[in-house]
Amino acid sequence: MRSPLAPIAAAFAAGISLGWMVHPPAVCLWLAAAPLFFCAIRRRSLHPLFLLILFLIAGALRAETDGRLPRDSVARLISDEERPVLCEGTVSEIGWRQSAGAPARRAGWFTFSRRKEAGGWVPASGRVCLHLPALGAPLAEGDIVRFSGSIRAGRAGMEDSFNEKGWLWVHHAVGVLSVSEPDGMERIGSGSGWIHSLKRRAEGVREFLRERGRAVAGRRESAYLEALLLGQGEWIPKSEWDLFRKTGTVHILVVSGLHVGLISFLILTFLAVVRVPRTPRLLLTSIGLFFYCLVAGAHPSVVRATVAGIVLTVGAALGTGRSSLLNSLGLAALCILWFDPRALADPSFQLSFAAVIGLIACAPRIERIFVVEDPLPGPRRMRFRWIVQPLAASFSAWAATAPIIAWHFGVVTPAALLANLVVVPWALLLIANGFILYGISGFAPAAAVPFAAVFGILLEGLLRFNGWIAQCPAGHWKILVNRD
Repeated sequence: MRSPLAPIAAAFAAGISLGWMVHPPAVCLWLAAAPLFFCAIRRRSLHPLFLLILFLIAGALRAETDGRLPRDSVARLISDEERPVLCEGTVSEIGWRQSAGAPARRAGWFTFSRRKEAGGWVPASGRVCLHLPALGAPLAEGDIVRFSGSIRAGRAGMEDSFNEKGWLWVHHAVGVLSVSEPDGMERIGSGSGWIHSLKRRAEGVREFLRERGRAVAGRRESAYLEALLLGQGEWIPKSEWDLFRKTGTVHILVVSGLHVGLISFLILTFLAVVRVPRTPRLLLTSIGLFFYCLVAGAHPSVVRATVAGIVLTVGAALGTGRSSLLNSLGLAALCILWFDPRALADPSFQLSFAAVIGLIACAPRIERIFVVEDPLPGPRRMRFRWIVQPLAASFSAWAATAPIIAWHFGVVTPAALLANLVVVPWALLLIANGFILYGISGFAPAAAVPFAAVFGILLEGLLRFNGWIAQCPAGHWKILVNRD
């Protein structure tokens, strides 16, 4: 196999899916894997087909291990009906959430350590989505808190066809804990450990940047600044979110693979301009992506994109061509799925890898059809290449991701073919300008005002272009998807 890690990662993902669908006992999986291990030890080699079968079994084992529930898991106690609960545990990713027609509130995640029963406190485990009132004690990453509220399981069908139960499952959560009154929460202490300390420092940096951005930019501009660079898009109006959804460009507002790719490009370009050698340049880019992941909230989509970005960046630099990129992509998928097999069910994971596969597999073939066989002389042929390359990339990414978008969201967006040709480089300008704005505003807010004005002009142009694309006939089609 020219790119062995790519089919191995596909076999591992297929094994995870098989484990979810069939739920084979772990004993049967181990018995199936034993002959392969014996053959490998005896022959000191393994046929590629047996290797793929081995990783298929390994994926099923990983899914079976991930699906086990501890005896003290709160998932064994909660139901669709809300029930009161008094509990203690650790909070993470606390932020603001705003829904149309509803007041702002705080939300995040809560990991149980113990809960109160009639006989006293008992150990408990499990992760739940946390809904908090806007008022009350300020909470930071890793704080140990006592909550008095109500808890329920996730609901399968909600507004806008949102499957809350599936969304919670992907995020390793078993339900929703709601606290309606400020008196229902009491901060007990701060979590220890270098992970919580690092996240709190990153949270402090994020809040500092938000304050500086809001000081020099308008309310609308700062909302898009926070969405594009910090992964905080809750202050963008729902009508404008819908506008980006109609044109198939909502991915630029959610920090994920696109943003990590753009950040990598900006860092690598800057380091190349200042003539940093190749190896230190890659190391510094990886470190920059790691810290950007923390500042952007370290959400699962950001973490997965960061891991994939680091692996792909280093792999592309050390390798020589398409097979190396596929190997890097396979290695990134293996790393992510080993630590978090439920990422396979996350649309952001599927879309990110599908888009990259489309760019690697389809875009070069399209370019060869229209460019290599083109009889035009040199200069005209080069101009033709500049037209074909972005069109091939846009079509390949759209064709690879359109079935996934249709399955999860029930919409097909042909307008994305044209929109992404403009929106993606436009987003690069906005992100680059936003980085400069945040960097300057940290020590000289007055000097950042011109960059805020440029950001506002670019943003207004982007919104006008998106509005024009959204009004095109047959720009997006809604379809009915039956998953039963």
